[in-house]
Amino acid sequence: MLKIYDYFDICKQVNAKKVPLLARNPLRKVAGLTGIHHPVVMLPMEKLQRKELRVSLFHELIHYKKHDILVRVTARYLFIPFWFLPLRKRFVEQLEEIQEILCDLSACYNDGIGMKPAEYYEIVANLSAADHKSEEKTREASYKQISKRILGVKSFQAHDKKKWDEFAGRHPKFVAFIGAMQQSGVPECAVFGVT
Repeated sequence: MLKIYDYFDICKQVNAKKVPLLARNPLRKVAGLTGIHHPVVMLPMEKLQRKELRVSLFHELIHYKKHDILVRVTARYLFIPFWFLPLRKRFVEQLEEIQEILCDLSACYNDGIGMKPAEYYEIVANLSAADHKSEEKTREASYKQISKRILGVKSFQAHDKKKWDEFAGRHPKFVAFIGAMQQSGVPECAVFGVT
């Protein structure tokens, strides 16, 4: 378990202007950032391992530093007059996906996180796969989101074959989905250079 001074150290490493509050929320399964003027990093009630907590905090604090919530809210409000356009929703979804990928890249290549990109993406994959275990409808959406994030940096699969095989044993549907995306030539795969 991380100590409170570890949280302040992570804030310093991310160069956050002010330290967001920390809170636990029984409704959350993964960490998340809420609030524009008074940001709060919401943590799940279940205990996370030290590395999982560190990755979650780094990720959410980078969202805070880059003002991602403000950008998302602004994008949604700008599109209110254009509610009838079908591409409006797709644009906002694309914006959120890009923010997640950029946040992951910023976090996993930050020297302060103290782990290799492969290890970072393994933890992100485990947290995301565990997030939607019971909800069948949202599970596929979770797979799509995390597969794009993992496909963005393919080091997890290529770097440590043993850990990838362990992960594949725990989440076979997820791994099958990634394999199908790689074989089908989906544009996202080509964009991120996955072969």
